[in-house]
Amino acid sequence: MKSALGMIFLLFVGMCYAQDPANLAKYELILKDKSTIAIVVNKVTKAKELVLQTNSQNCTLEKGMSLTFSDDMDFRFHDQIVKCERVDKDEFTLSTSMILSDAMYEKFAKTDLISFTLGNKKIPIDFQEGESLIKLIPFINEESK
Repeated sequence: MKSALGMIFLLFVGMCYAQDPANLAKYELILKDKSTIAIVVNKVTKAKELVLQTNSQNCTLEKGMSLTFSDDMDFRFHDQIVKCERVDKDEFTLSTSMILSDAMYEKFAKTDLISFTLGNKKIPIDFQEGESLIKLIPFINEESK
């Protein structure tokens, strides 16, 4: 009985350690319209999370996300939860996040993301000059070693 409780305790401590902000590295790009695309890397588990955020005038649809790449591949996640938070009287922030599979992470490394959709709001990708996810991925890979 004691060994089972001990194992549960160690598992709990390990999970807390992995989620400690000190063990997370965030790589964020800001688009010209002030939307953001970030990849958060857990230094312990090596899991990678995609975080998307944009501003909106309303919160009419709080479900669904899509990613459109330059090779015409479109990934749709109809049940993806989109958080909507009021920032100001007439402004909201829409955001969502998802764990990236190795295959999806490789897609970001090789193909330009040209737009994403949160709920029913489509955001064209227009990076600040000289920035791109393709350029960011090798940096993330090097930092994550």
